[in-house]
Formats: sequence, structure tokens, C-alpha cells
Amino acid sequence: MEDQQINLDTNYSISKGRLQKWQILSDSPQIDCMVSLRHDEADLIIILRPLDFHGRYFKVKFDSAMCLRNTPEGLFLNGVDLIEKELWGTTFFTVANSAFVRQFHENSSGIYDDSNIIHYAIYTSNFCIDVLSIAEPSVTWVDDLADLNIDDVYKESRADN
Repeated sequence: MEDQQINLDTNYSISKGRLQKWQILSDSPQIDCMVSLRHDEADLIIILRPLDFHGRYFKVKFDSAMCLRNTPEGLFLNGVDLIEKELWGTTFFTVANSAFVRQFHENSSGIYDDSNIIHYAIYTSNFCIDVLSIAEPSVTWVDDLADLNIDDVYKESRADN
């Protein structure tokens, strides 16, 4: 399947930022949980299992992830309370006027102030993943986790250390 354009949808508020429903595909799947997350110097790959799981996983790949925050869902109670009821069950968001982006700019002494950094949020039943990136991720369906060589990648990265 080819990578598809990402479209923004309805706006909702969350804290002082603005939560926007992110229509990652025209037929965005309903997601059950995150299965795998791999972040190295080249990219960030997030593997998600859809609710109607039939052996296919959903892969989100960021080539230019600048910052990652991965919080177990049970520790994100205040954030979940702020999500409007209309968005319950939604997995993919962007956050406008993001405190996470502001904090990133402060921590990096403003060297990325001229960059158009987007706060992507992927909230599943087990993890709340926030990614700052200057480029949209690619999204694809994966038929088999073995195709991703997740164990091989893990072994290679451990061998390099």
C-alpha cells in the first residue's frame, strides 16, 4: 500500500493546546494498542494493532522525529479527562499551540525556532505517544511482524552497544 496524505479534521481543546483529529488515512483504522515502538538515529517506527485484528498491523514511520514522549496510558489520567467525548475512541491527533513544542524550543535554546515542528499524538489503550517532527510520517499496513524484523533490529542495536 502506498503512503497516503494526512488530513486534519475537527478541532478540540486539550489543556492550553488544541487537539485536532488527525485523519491519517481516508479509512483510518480504529486502534486497539501499540505493539512495538523503535526509535534509533534513522527513524521512529510505531506498530499498532487495530481493533478488528485479522493479522495486519498498522505501521507509522517518522523519518524526522525530533522528540518522543511515550507514556503508559494509565499514567495519563489528566490528559484523558481533557479529551472531549466526541473524540473518545480516536487514536490519531495533532496538537496546535502545543506546550510540548514550546518546551522543546526552550530546551533547545531556540535553535529550531524557524522550523515548523508539528506535535503528533497517538493515543492507544496502552500508551500515549507524542512525537515532534518537521515532516509527516508515512503510514502502511504490515501483514506480518516478521516482515519488520523487530527482533533482528533489537539484536543488532544491542550488539552495537
